[in-house]
Amino acid sequence: MVGLILRYRLVRPVIPKLLALGGARLLALVGTQLGRPLMYDDANFALAAKAVADTGLAFGNQGCTLFSEGLLARGGGWTPPVLRLLAVFGGLASAGLTYLSR
Repeated sequence: MVGLILRYRLVRPVIPKLLALGGARLLALVGTQLGRPLMYDDANFALAAKAVADTGLAFGNQGCTLFSEGLLARGGGWTPPVLRLLAVFGGLASAGLTYLSR
């Protein structure tokens, strides 16, 4: 038990640095994929977000996500990088919340 506590105290200061490094690596890897053309589900989701942005009505139970996507695309343009940005931020937010909730 003492060894486990000692090991945790040694590793604990390094954890935020590892998370920052992992987040930077994720952004670097994902950043290379943001410009790819929309296909399959990406295209369907983009069309649904455009419809929500045009009409203000959400289809099904996807309202919050589609409203956010439509607002972001309306401000930044209907390009693949802008349409995928919300998912990237969502992934980073969920990783941060997972770290904070431990």
